Amino acid sequence: MSQIDVSPLAVSVETPLHLQVLSAILTALGSSSPLLREGGLMLVQHLAGVQPDLFVGPLPALLPRLLESMADASREVVVAADEALEQLLSE
Repeated sequence: MSQIDVSPLAVSVETPLHLQVLSAILTALGSSSPLLREGGLMLVQHLAGVQPDLFVGPLPALLPRLLESMADASREVVVAADEALEQLLSE
């Protein structure tokens, strides 16, 4: 399986939409704003429920960020990370 680069710098208008969304999620998870981090995790949870195949290739890039979020200083971010991981692992 080839590695998929979903870093923000790799995205252009020609990048497939699902990779643009994943790049935006990674950007949100790296934000200094707890609200943006929580929102990114909520989006992961939702998308994992309705389109679990979206995460098959990019999971190696996403999983470390999700695990880091489990130790976030914001309780809301930790809860959102737990729910996102639970949804991803249930598929």
